Amino acid sequence: MSAIALNTKRPTFISWALIFMVLTTTITILLAIKVAPQPHAVEKHGSDAVAIRKSCDEKDPYQTWRNKDGETFYQICQLPDDRWGIRAIIKQDGKWVEKTAFVPDGDGSLQSVIKYLSNFATRYSGTLK
Repeated sequence: MSAIALNTKRPTFISWALIFMVLTTTITILLAIKVAPQPHAVEKHGSDAVAIRKSCDEKDPYQTWRNKDGETFYQICQLPDDRWGIRAIIKQDGKWVEKTAFVPDGDGSLQSVIKYLSNFATRYSGTLK
């Protein structure tokens, strides 16, 4: 009877790193939500709204807050110029829809955004689906 040689090499660090990257990317794609843009944000807030929308779509929002009414959610996103902005979204007919996107009055800092939101919303740690 002949013996069959089995390849018993352990996966290398690079193999594990590749597996981790594929899993992380897959999870990120599955958890990302699609938000339908609305004209109000750009009509009222111009290029800031466009930059916030792009930032929220391309990167995960830094934080999500929920209005005390429970229906409106606020995504905090950092703009390319290092200011922070808010995108307000709601769920309509099972789909996420943008209400508006803007940089609140103040210095554009994360602290000013959080201070603004603290007046009517609380930080949300759940998952938006």
